[in-house]
Amino acid sequence: MLRHKRNIGWVTGEATVDGQFACSAEIMFSIVSNPRIVGADSSVLHL
Repeated sequence: MLRHKRNIGWVTGEATVDGQFACSAEIMFSIVSNPRIVGADSSVLHL
């Protein structure tokens, strides 16, 4: 985990294929106590 603040966090990761670097990503996420707040709408994934 890179950092966190309240219910928001940032993580980083890397992927390899046959031992060779393939890609990396930095992901921001939010943890909610009630999933109904965001629902099943994929619009929450828009940046």
